[in-house]
Amino acid sequence: MSILLHFLNQVPAWVSAQGASFLSSRCEDVAFATLGFDDGVVANIRASWLDPRKVREITVVGSGKMAFFNDLETQEPVRIFDKGAMREPSYESFGEFKLVTRTGDVVSPAIPASEPLKNQCQHFLRSVLTRQPVLSDGNDGLRVVEVVVAINQSIARRGVPIMLRSALADAA
Repeated sequence: MSILLHFLNQVPAWVSAQGASFLSSRCEDVAFATLGFDDGVVANIRASWLDPRKVREITVVGSGKMAFFNDLETQEPVRIFDKGAMREPSYESFGEFKLVTRTGDVVSPAIPASEPLKNQCQHFLRSVLTRQPVLSDGNDGLRVVEVVVAINQSIARRGVPIMLRSALADAA
C-alpha cells in the first residue's frame, strides 16, 4: 500500500473491497480491493495468505508504455514494455468498437541488487545525522493506515465503497 500511495502521490478517493475467511474467523485469508483516485487512476490489490505462490508484483499500465515490477526477481526486477492500446476515434455501436494495439521493445534496466530493509535503515540514519527529512514519514504511515481501515470497513460491509475524504486526503 505504501508503494502505491508513494508512487501516485495521492490518497484514494474511495475503496471497495471483499474478503473471505476460510481458515480463521479472526481475519480474512483472501482479500481483493479496488482503489479509485480523483485523477481517474484505478488500482487493484489482491492479498492472500492461502495462495500457493509467493507473489509481490506491481503492474503499471499507461497509454504508451507498461511497467512490471517483481520484487522476488533478482535478475530483472523491472521490465518496461513499449506497448500500448488506443481506442478508435469513434464508433457507432459496441460491435464496431476495437482496439488498436502497438507492440515494441521490452527494456530491463540494470538495477543493482540491494537489501530493502538495509537501504531504509541507512536512509533513516543519514536523515538523522544530516537533519534532512525522511522520504516516508509518520504522515505517510498514517495515510496507509487510513486506507487499510477503509478497506476493512468495506469488507465488513460486503464491498460497499468507502469514501476517503479527510484532512489526510486533502494534505496528500
